[in-house]
Amino acid sequence: MVEKQSPVYDYGALAVTNEGIAPWLSGNRNVEAKLTSVAGFAAATYWFRGAQGTNAADCAVSVDVAEGQQLVIDTNNDGAHSFTLEQMCQRVEQAAGLAVQTLQTLK
Repeated sequence: MVEKQSPVYDYGALAVTNEGIAPWLSGNRNVEAKLTSVAGFAAATYWFRGAQGTNAADCAVSVDVAEGQQLVIDTNNDGAHSFTLEQMCQRVEQAAGLAVQTLQTLK
């Protein structure tokens, strides 16, 4: 068994087929969000309200991949809170770009 060494990177991916990214940007959810772009697609990068620095638990990006559909990629801070919010958001945006590139090869 291989023991994990800190820091640990963890990503998740979810395909959402019943809404696009607009709800994340509406201000009606318990997140702070900013409009971004991932691989040429509109995207929303978001995190829990009030999170900053290394007290942030996670960061996510939702990519508007089709009308009423989004691809959500998220990452979590490790148990030692090794990463700042900015670092997590940068990493998750990069991971989302790789995921979109992979999806484009499957056409």
